[in-house]
Amino acid sequence: MTLGQKIRRFRKRAGLSQLALELAIEASPGSLSRIENGKVNPTKETIIEIARVLKLKTSEIASLFGLEIYDRNHLFEEVTEILSTHSLQEVLDRTVNSLIFKMGYITSCIFLVRGDNVEFSSLTSSNLSAKGLACLDRPLSSLSLSLTRDTSNLTVKAIKEKRVYFTHHTRDYTVPAVTVETADKIQAATGDKSNIIYPLFTDGAPFGAIAYVKKIVNDFRDERETLGVITRQIAVAIQNAKKFEALEGRPRELCESGY
Repeated sequence: MTLGQKIRRFRKRAGLSQLALELAIEASPGSLSRIENGKVNPTKETIIEIARVLKLKTSEIASLFGLEIYDRNHLFEEVTEILSTHSLQEVLDRTVNSLIFKMGYITSCIFLVRGDNVEFSSLTSSNLSAKGLACLDRPLSSLSLSLTRDTSNLTVKAIKEKRVYFTHHTRDYTVPAVTVETADKIQAATGDKSNIIYPLFTDGAPFGAIAYVKKIVNDFRDERETLGVITRQIAVAIQNAKKFEALEGRPRELCESGY
């Protein structure tokens, strides 16, 4: 079944005409007909908007991206490629920009600990993320949370307690790195409805967290087991890349010191 055929099937199941769905996602007249007939390919943002209006399940959203959410072998192929990457930045980027969409989520953010700070290290690159970033008065890379002071923040709690936290509110895991007002603006701009934050740790030592975001109201119940397995692999990939980059830097230091 083609992407257009899947969208048509989900649309008819929801009882919407092509025009009604076009109006709901603010698409131009006739665009849905072209998508359903395979004449044009929708952007990932359009797919996400269609999924939101049709209230699709995560597994159904993933199928629109060519992947069944519970096809672990397919997901793990992507994870294996990430594990073989030695560049930390590439690991972060591939996680939030490739793996996330294949899992059916609209965006993701990775937080990494540096000293007492929890830094916003990588965010999905998309039109939706751009809308959120436009609400900030400074670069994302300058934002951070404190492990010792911001103890009620869900990102900090996930890291310190090595527990998974769920929320419908962006503010719960971003304030006070941003103000409550800014967090609410971001949520309104992106349409963020559901968030789940997993700790990143290896050998029992936490070093960060990852937030998965949906544009529908959902508790992630159906995919929590899969998310747990994949998140653990992401954590290993990040730590391996850190170690590799540290080893690469060591010979350079020895040469510069004359050894």
